[in-house]
Amino acid sequence: MNPRAVGIFLFVALMAFVVVHGIVVVRVARVAKRQRPTSPPTSLAVKLDPFRVFLAVLLPPLAPYYAWELGEGPFAVAWLLALAVYAVGVALA
Repeated sequence: MNPRAVGIFLFVALMAFVVVHGIVVVRVARVAKRQRPTSPPTSLAVKLDPFRVFLAVLLPPLAPYYAWELGEGPFAVAWLLALAVYAVGVALA
């Protein structure tokens, strides 16, 4: 395979992953903020303070976990798919 094409594929896959990660983090922050007043005291929305959202930015695997727990399943799946596409590209390179 053409090395230039592989490089372009990896760049596009990585940028797609970064964009999806950003969307997931923003959605998690917005959903947690919206659900906080009505949630029971033991729910993730109450526990998800700004520090944990910041932690989801620094530790990317936490983002889809938080998204799934807050009912944002399609965004968690999109995050996992973007990561899988990038991993396949790295494996083929």
